[in-house]
Amino acid sequence: MSDIDAALACGAWLAGDEYSLADIAYGPYMIRLEHLGFGARIAARPRVAEWVGRLLATHGYKTGVQQWFNPGYLELFDRERPAARERIACITAA
Repeated sequence: MSDIDAALACGAWLAGDEYSLADIAYGPYMIRLEHLGFGARIAARPRVAEWVGRLLATHGYKTGVQQWFNPGYLELFDRERPAARERIACITAA
């Protein structure tokens, strides 16, 4: 997250002022953090939060990712979120 924040200090997107493959590549990680309930970690870094907002607003995200979410997949995240958060807290505390 620190590296993403630092990259965004130089432009609206990870590789500068243009949306690029770097943004597309890191998008799934941000989506996964949101699904795991770690949106507060994104929100704590305003540049990252704004970038995620821009990323999720792209046509590519909406048509290539969002519309394909399986409701069962999202239910799985809802069900497993507490255990995942507990495991991650143990990892980050070490």
